[in-house]
Amino acid sequence: MEQKLGGKYEYHGGQMFAMAGVSLPHGRIQVNLTRRVDEALSDSPCNVYPADVRVVIEAVDMATYPDLSIVCSPEQQAKAFGHSITNPTVLFEVLSPSTQAYDRGAKFDQYRNLASLREYVLVSQHAMAIDLYRLENSQWVFHPLRGEDAVLSLNSAGIQIPMREIYRGVRFEDAE
Repeated sequence: MEQKLGGKYEYHGGQMFAMAGVSLPHGRIQVNLTRRVDEALSDSPCNVYPADVRVVIEAVDMATYPDLSIVCSPEQQAKAFGHSITNPTVLFEVLSPSTQAYDRGAKFDQYRNLASLREYVLVSQHAMAIDLYRLENSQWVFHPLRGEDAVLSLNSAGIQIPMREIYRGVRFEDAE
């Protein structure tokens, strides 16, 4: 249906929701993350996928487009949705005012149905601030990262990315 309508839609339980465009800081952060994560994974069995790659959570009949995904095992494709992955190891969402409550709440609840998911990264576009959730001993543990000297460590992918690289060129005054 997306190919006929043009644009991207999230799907959950039989309903479709149109996805809006992004602000300049949001787009800059996505580009920085994609580049830095891809570089960091160059000698790794993990692969990074941009926001155009759909993640399907079959257990809850949901298809969504995280801002970035990392898969650290052979990609598994969804049965009902072509060109989609079902086994991300790390998911990233760049927070927008209109979606941040959903990304932190109901969406994260749905993502936790993915047996492969080990880390969930919520990136602010208003300040150098990242909220990292990591699955540790069957519990999701919150790790806040703040300021340009912080480093995002993704244990499941074996990489580290300095916060200043994630936010390079971002003008916070242009945020949504």
